[in-house]
Amino acid sequence: MAKLSLSNLDLIELQVFLEHIRLGPDHVKLLLNKKQFSEVIELGYITLQQLKEVKTDKNEKFGNLALVLNTIITGSFGAWMGLSGSMELDLGSPVIFVTITLVTCLLCGAIGYNKYQLIKEQSANAIKQQKFANLEINILSRIQVELQKKIYKLEGDLYRAVEDEVVKHNQKPTKFVRTEEDSEVWLQELSNFMQQRLEEVSSSSINDILKKEWETSYKKIKKILQTHFEFINQLSSDPLKQHEREKIKKRHKSSSGLELLIDPALSVPEEPHLPSWIDKNKRAIIVNLAPTLLGGFGSMFVFVGGIPDIAQAFGCEECYAFLTHFYARLVEIGLAILITFYFGFAHLYSSRKSAQRAGYLTKTKQSITNQETAILAKNAQVKMLYKIKYILSGMFSNTRIWSFETSLAQTNDHSILSEKR
Repeated sequence: MAKLSLSNLDLIELQVFLEHIRLGPDHVKLLLNKKQFSEVIELGYITLQQLKEVKTDKNEKFGNLALVLNTIITGSFGAWMGLSGSMELDLGSPVIFVTITLVTCLLCGAIGYNKYQLIKEQSANAIKQQKFANLEINILSRIQVELQKKIYKLEGDLYRAVEDEVVKHNQKPTKFVRTEEDSEVWLQELSNFMQQRLEEVSSSSINDILKKEWETSYKKIKKILQTHFEFINQLSSDPLKQHEREKIKKRHKSSSGLELLIDPALSVPEEPHLPSWIDKNKRAIIVNLAPTLLGGFGSMFVFVGGIPDIAQAFGCEECYAFLTHFYARLVEIGLAILITFYFGFAHLYSSRKSAQRAGYLTKTKQSITNQETAILAKNAQVKMLYKIKYILSGMFSNTRIWSFETSLAQTNDHSILSEKR
């Protein structure tokens, strides 16, 4: 079986493939088996830099697990000590202590494992989304290549069409050019050639008809080129400022929304302004970080206050005395503060990584938009070339017909004169 490659697909196949990819991984999975899906997604190969940006690292994994495990442990033992105090139960019961410990270990193992798997799945999904975005860019790039081939072919057809006429009259053929300035030179040379052709039949009665048809065709070609380059200039311009967009909106105020949205001036989307993560999430940081810090700090005192009480309940007076010593308390409180800060850091780091993934995907989508704008320009060029090819074909067909009729008429006139002599 041949290796999958976008270069083996034609323009229509690429466009069909693109539509499937745009519907997302879930849609593609419905159509393909696991092996086929892996082969397709590898076409959107991910770079090391992208992998670094979107992949979950050790700090994020460990931080999330620490927050979950701390909640389970402090919740279980805190609830046990609180219930024992309120119900006047025996805190030093070995059976209850072992039971609570086993339940806590089982919960930590089950929830911790599932949390770790969930983090891995989120990382895998982020990588998958990035690969699909990369694949979309690769397909769009390949579509540009195929469109460029079509453009080269059309330009070759135009060149050969002009060449067939020009070479017959001992003139140097002119290649069709792509810039606005060069198109004026091309038009002028084409005009000069047609003027010469008109002079060849100037004595004929069809000269006025041919001239009129030529002028009409010439004006059509000139208008097509003018409209095309106005469109291309708008596509290649920088994204509009706010006041410029407002002017366009006012211009289309009385027209339909569709007319506004298809205005070429709006075809270059505004590049999204991505504020810093802190500026964008100030409120969310305060709302989410405060409970994390307060809850984490409070949970630390389950250990600071609860461990000595459990030691005393089990008769470990020396351990109780050591843990409740003044300097030991300072160390315990210091550790509680440090661990609380770590919980805050873990929460912020995880939130920032999530925002970083979303931001990187947004940048990739901006690249996709830029590719689509380039394809829009190439499609416009293809459309323009088809129109000019059609007009030129008609022009040269007419000149050949008129030239044949003129030659025939001249031959007949010559025959008549010979007969009269």
